[in-house]
Amino acid sequence: MSLQQFQVANSQQLSPFFEQYAITPSNNIAALLINSYFQHSLMEPFSMLSDNSTLNFTTNNTKVCDSSLIGTPWIREMNVTSQYGLCNDTYFAFATCLAFMIVYIITVLLTGVGVFWKRKSSHVEARSPIYLAFTLCAAFFFIVGMTLRIVISRRLFPCGLLTICFFTFPAAVTLPTIFRLMRAYFMYKINLQKTKLFESPTNLQNTSTTNTGGDNTSGNIELKQAIDNFTIETQSGTQQQQFFGQEDGIVKRQERLSRVIAKNHEYEPQLDSINGTTSNTVTDDDDESNFDTDNDSQADVSTWNMSEYKDLADVQKELRKLKIFNFLISVKFITVIYILSFLFGVIIWLIVGVAEEAIYNTSTDPNKKRIFLNEGGILLFSHGCGMNTTTTIMISVESILFILLELVFLIFAFTADRDSWGIKRETMILIVIQLTSAILFVVAANIDFIASVTDAYFPYGFILWGYMFIEVIVCVTIPVIRSIIFDKKLAKNTESESGLEKVLKNRKMFKIVLEFARRSYCTESVLCWRDIQRFKKAKRSQRKKAVNHIVNAYMTVGAPLELNMPKITFKSAEILEQVKQIESTNGKIPTDIFKAVQDHCLNDMADLFDRLKNSNNVISDFVKNYKKASTYTESKLDTSATSSNLVNSTSTLTLMNPTVTFSDQV
Repeated sequence: MSLQQFQVANSQQLSPFFEQYAITPSNNIAALLINSYFQHSLMEPFSMLSDNSTLNFTTNNTKVCDSSLIGTPWIREMNVTSQYGLCNDTYFAFATCLAFMIVYIITVLLTGVGVFWKRKSSHVEARSPIYLAFTLCAAFFFIVGMTLRIVISRRLFPCGLLTICFFTFPAAVTLPTIFRLMRAYFMYKINLQKTKLFESPTNLQNTSTTNTGGDNTSGNIELKQAIDNFTIETQSGTQQQQFFGQEDGIVKRQERLSRVIAKNHEYEPQLDSINGTTSNTVTDDDDESNFDTDNDSQADVSTWNMSEYKDLADVQKELRKLKIFNFLISVKFITVIYILSFLFGVIIWLIVGVAEEAIYNTSTDPNKKRIFLNEGGILLFSHGCGMNTTTTIMISVESILFILLELVFLIFAFTADRDSWGIKRETMILIVIQLTSAILFVVAANIDFIASVTDAYFPYGFILWGYMFIEVIVCVTIPVIRSIIFDKKLAKNTESESGLEKVLKNRKMFKIVLEFARRSYCTESVLCWRDIQRFKKAKRSQRKKAVNHIVNAYMTVGAPLELNMPKITFKSAEILEQVKQIESTNGKIPTDIFKAVQDHCLNDMADLFDRLKNSNNVISDFVKNYKKASTYTESKLDTSATSSNLVNSTSTLTLMNPTVTFSDQV
């Protein structure tokens, strides 16, 4: 169709329009303006087609849009010519970006509330609430800024905001991963150092030979045989008509059963309670260990020997390492690094923008062009712009520093043990997704059809935005949801503490708990509980030194193993004052002086123990077997006690009235 033919056809199409709006020759000025506008807007694409046989990118200042974006109902703007190096946006891109932005903002806000709400929950504390908050904020401005650019229109979104988003992009996409890897490695080093901080080489050698999967088959068989024998002997014993000595046989069988259970579970049996006596042994020697107030302190733990344990003065080198490690994962350090990293991007943005403006404004070339952008400037905020290859290369160079840091800490993280929270696992998965997303983004940007056509309908920026959204879901949202579910489950569990104490009092089981606590970044309560048990078994001459050790190591602000205990300074001062008063009267330090601290440790370990039971079959089987044995023993003891009372009452009646008894027997 020639230009003349098109004008005739266009006039015919406009005739109904003129009639509808009563445009007559008398107001031919209006008709002329409308006709001129339609001819200009409709003829412009055809004039472009006549000059260009293909519709591809040309130079930085000229760009021809794809024909599918011309004259279609899903185009957002009437002007289909290239402006500022940009083509029209479609309603498809508008709708998808708006929906994604709304879902992302809602997810971030709700997750942020969840992080604040569950900031003291174990799942959130293990990842650090501050780390999670920075993960939410790091990508927020980039994703919202880039999606808002499509929603508003690429031509209207200020060029300066676009460029500042891209210059801070390397820090936004890599810093959360870098700090997760960094925290995983240093938390591994810190907790490994804590577990052996005050231990002597002898004790470390003993604890290193732990069989976490101990075979209890023989012990279970022996326990079953003992229970069966107990049942047979009890049933036969109740049928014997003996007036004296019946209770002695029952007690002996009870003692034998208790010893078998004790051997199977490796703690000292509490047999004296069966005989109705106490197990407290007080000797004349003041240097003897004593258990004057707590029978449970007879658990299978090592006797406190201060000569075998290091003092704070002996571990100064280790303490300096701990301080360095703790500083590198501290809130102050990561806050400073985040601020400096984003400032680094902003400073580069300013320097490059000022340099570009200076070169562009001082150039006398009539065909001068921008260096880094198609049409517009880095510091230009009046309209939108498109980025070219030069800008992409410059941002890629800036990203190299962050990529190298991520690679270094990735290597370090591989040397660390797997944590019980799955932080290392989820970080490795995200790195794979991050690498895949980066490759796909680069490939998409270099395919003309995707960059010029597909991007107008579904922006390929979703590749990067999607990765950042997945990172928020995996590393922040899911842990918050898990903490909510786990806390509700833990609140319903009323038997955790008693089961936990039974496990801690077993030497092999304790080592499993300590190892799990080390991989859960919470060894303080486990180690403190152990040292309190050692304090209970300490000789009287060593008790004050043991008290000072516990206070200095666990109950002092800034201590290497400081407990997360409220009013810890007041509590430690109270204990020291109590010890001082006891010494002034030459009294004996009671074994329950740390009872409140021990209760805090047990409560603090409740969620740890619940997770351990769900993940470790040895612990789970141990608890189940103990509960079964305890329930069976209690029921048999009740039956035996009833039988003994019946025999004793019968023998008493016989002695008091033998005639009646004899006649009854006859």
